[in-house]
Amino acid sequence: MNSSRNDAGHRKGLALALFLASLHLVLAVQVPAQRGEVTKGPAGPLQLRLIVSEPKTCLLDHLTLAVELRNIAERNISVDPRGLLYQMTFASKTAVKGSTHDIFGDRTPEHFVVLRPGESLRKNFAYPLNDPFFEAAGVYSLAIKYGQFSAPSKDDASLYKGSVMSNSVLFELRDCSDGKQ
Repeated sequence: MNSSRNDAGHRKGLALALFLASLHLVLAVQVPAQRGEVTKGPAGPLQLRLIVSEPKTCLLDHLTLAVELRNIAERNISVDPRGLLYQMTFASKTAVKGSTHDIFGDRTPEHFVVLRPGESLRKNFAYPLNDPFFEAAGVYSLAIKYGQFSAPSKDDASLYKGSVMSNSVLFELRDCSDGKQ
């Protein structure tokens, strides 16, 4: 009997390790560049960092996200704060869910923020977990992508055009009904 418990625990541990390894591969795959899109990797002028403030939360609650977009270039870079959550990719042990949030309408100079070398744009978001994708308790992952695809103009040659992928973070959804934690 004790041996079967150890086997079950070993299988669960192995399944979790395989899930995390496959998750890493899924999140490492980038969406192919669209016509005219310039996609920069880690060697680009911007770095995107994602933190989940509370990595354990209840079903149907929300995630508190801290996002930092940092200028790692040696020149000024203009960015659009509305593009911080351009793309979000969630994964569970059984599925992946992605969403893209395009920016519509005219863009005027007041939409953009100029980041000097070494400066960061920081924003906090409360992301609701009310989608059916989040109906089961368990471990999930999230990675985001900053995206801004308007072409730079002669008036603002520093405007960044492209996307930047963040780090991946894990969070746990718990069934907190009836006082369960």
